Amino acid sequence: MSVAADEVAARAAPLIVTIPGLWNRGIEGWLLRRHLSAEAKSAAVVFRYRTTGDTFEHTRARLMDFIESLPASPVNLVGHSLGGLLALAALNDLPPGSVHRAVLLGPPLRGSRAVRSALANIPGSRWVIGRKAPLLSDGLDLAPPEGVDVGVIAGSGGVGLGRAVTRFRGPNDGTIAVDETYLEGARQHLVMRVTHTGMLFSSDVARQAAHFLQTGSFEPLAGA
Repeated sequence: MSVAADEVAARAAPLIVTIPGLWNRGIEGWLLRRHLSAEAKSAAVVFRYRTTGDTFEHTRARLMDFIESLPASPVNLVGHSLGGLLALAALNDLPPGSVHRAVLLGPPLRGSRAVRSALANIPGSRWVIGRKAPLLSDGLDLAPPEGVDVGVIAGSGGVGLGRAVTRFRGPNDGTIAVDETYLEGARQHLVMRVTHTGMLFSSDVARQAAHFLQTGSFEPLAGA
């Protein structure tokens, strides 16, 4: 493809909005955004928010305002962990046509055992986790709205902070178990050999996410 054709494709591709997870400020996802931009031929921006200090409802409203303020519509969403829950909530409330596709990376959609264990057994953990602790503990009982393809990538790397506070019974990314990431109505669910934090730095994860944003499906994994 020529340089001119590349520029046309980049302008035509929906803007990607990335939404970071708990305790992250957005700078952690710079490499993810770089990979997504290169793979999807689109610009990628980050929605920054107070991950512990604001309520879920307040942050969801801010995210919706942020998306609606962008000059281009529709947009694509990529949310990591808590950011995946926010993405799913926002795209259910936004006007039809606001979001093209969304990819959720390691989202505790069915609630996090690690968070529940920390809240029950570690003094002060509710303060550390912050005002979105109920959301992370209980999960989010929502399905994707009609007309929006949503893909989920779960990790099975098995190394992370979650293992310090709970015992996982099955595949997990060290923080979130694979069975906590299932979403009824998702277009596809993909399990990759990465850790929860490692998703932010994996070129393979970014390539799969970009492929879904472009086509509505993940690439088949080798040996699958």
